[in-house]
Amino acid sequence: SPVVEENLLLVNVGGPNAGIVAFDLKDGKEAWKATNDPPSYSSPVVASVDGARLAVFFTRTGLVALDPSTGGVRYQYRWRARMAASVNAATPIVVGDRIFLSASYGTGAVLLQVSGNAVKPVWSGDESMSNHYSTSIYKDGYLYGSDGRQEFGQTLRCVELATGKVIWNVDGFGAG
Repeated sequence: SPVVEENLLLVNVGGPNAGIVAFDLKDGKEAWKATNDPPSYSSPVVASVDGARLAVFFTRTGLVALDPSTGGVRYQYRWRARMAASVNAATPIVVGDRIFLSASYGTGAVLLQVSGNAVKPVWSGDESMSNHYSTSIYKDGYLYGSDGRQEFGQTLRCVELATGKVIWNVDGFGAG
């Protein structure tokens, strides 16, 4: 899905010299292009992070955070499965100056701490939350979401955002 920020439509088009593209809402003309990242199924979000307005994308390669008005990339973080048939589908979750990403295919989740023009992992792993297609939700320090691939092993799960600790699981809901 695209996202609108002020007078621009931001889209994860994917491809050489057009990974992310901004279009003017009034006339549809290209405003800027950034990255070579392939496309993903993930929707971008726009948020204020560490004092800066950013467009946050989870491309097929991983996190891309950029200035939504210019396309200038602030930081990137590779987060994807080694399997070529994999997808990054869950939308990034921005909580203050932290960004949560999750993918399936043995990738799992990562919580990133933003500081200036860089990010560093707070925690990561496949044992906390592995969103295949659906995006977890955040509420009061916890993530709630569907863990596991659609083909097998799905559970509805609660995870503490700060630590990645699994608080509870409920089986029997399918992939979500």
